[in-house]
Amino acid sequence: SYADGRALCDIDVEFSIERRHEVKEYIDAKYPSRSAKISNITALTGKTALKEVLKCFLEWNDEDAKKVSDLIEVHFGKADKLDEVSEKSADYKAWVAEHPSHLEAHNKALALQGLVTHKGVHASGLFLSYAPLDETLPTELTTDKEGEVHLTTAYDMDTVAELGVKADVRSLKTLDVREETCRLAGIKSDDIDINHPSIYDYIGRTRLYYGCFQIETGLAGDATFKAKPRDIEQLSACLAIARPG
Repeated sequence: SYADGRALCDIDVEFSIERRHEVKEYIDAKYPSRSAKISNITALTGKTALKEVLKCFLEWNDEDAKKVSDLIEVHFGKADKLDEVSEKSADYKAWVAEHPSHLEAHNKALALQGLVTHKGVHASGLFLSYAPLDETLPTELTTDKEGEVHLTTAYDMDTVAELGVKADVRSLKTLDVREETCRLAGIKSDDIDINHPSIYDYIGRTRLYYGCFQIETGLAGDATFKAKPRDIEQLSACLAIARPG
């Protein structure tokens, strides 16, 4: 049997930023030689490839190149592929047919689409293996944006999900703010009634959700304001309905 890594479930856990190092130390101790950071592989989309081809090959300025590349739509954060765009977009199809150089630019961008530009370390992704890592997949040393060196999987997150467990260990400033607020108020966060009417009265009459995880900005916040949830289960549903999938 075979399963696509993108369709498999993973584990999402959120921790305090201040105590994230403790979580990593715990995982390293509990799963020795069985955990690694996940590589983040960046590739050229058709949209980006076309824009670069127009600028480098046809020597267009950035503004004109952007006008054409903007004909390629983005759905759920992913740009349409060039071969699909040329079929379903009348405006893009007309642009390609307008001049031989446009067709040549399209073909060059099509050839570059999917080319890996660089690799890095996934911000929160962690791979957990049942067997030792050297029996499961290739690994490598990768330097992150802060200059810290990590043992990482040579495969991306979709591939490693087929070989073990992919976990997102994310650190949230929101949790640090919550704990500090409770400390100053002299209460414990566990004592807060998450279904208290005052919480949902506030959510229902304002769109100012500053500091509220996942509803602070964007579609989930808009959905929450329109639905006006009355308890934690309804609030959870507002977040779920706004997810890209």
